[in-house]
Amino acid sequence: MYRQPLTLTVRQRTKKAISRTQNIFFDIILAMGGIIEIIAIVGLLTLVGSLALGIVAYKYYWGERGTPPATAEERRRQKEAELRARARQIEYADNHPPRPRRPLLWDNRKA
Repeated sequence: MYRQPLTLTVRQRTKKAISRTQNIFFDIILAMGGIIEIIAIVGLLTLVGSLALGIVAYKYYWGERGTPPATAEERRRQKEAELRARARQIEYADNHPPRPRRPLLWDNRKA
């Protein structure tokens, strides 16, 4: 009767090492499944959020209620109108100076 040697041959040891290595890689992949799911969910939510932001921006600038950004001529006209309004405010402030408070500390009424 032939007895198998107690030590493994090089081929058997290599086979076992490869099998163990494959099992380790398979275990790592299984363990990383949760991380991969989290990355996929975060990526999907990022895509959905970007899409929602794009839709809102499109609706605001080119949709039913909004208009495209102003052209250079429109911006110039708006700036001129703002400067005229500011000049009127300054003129009104010059013609109607603020009334000072009374010197008495507890009297909160205007003079």
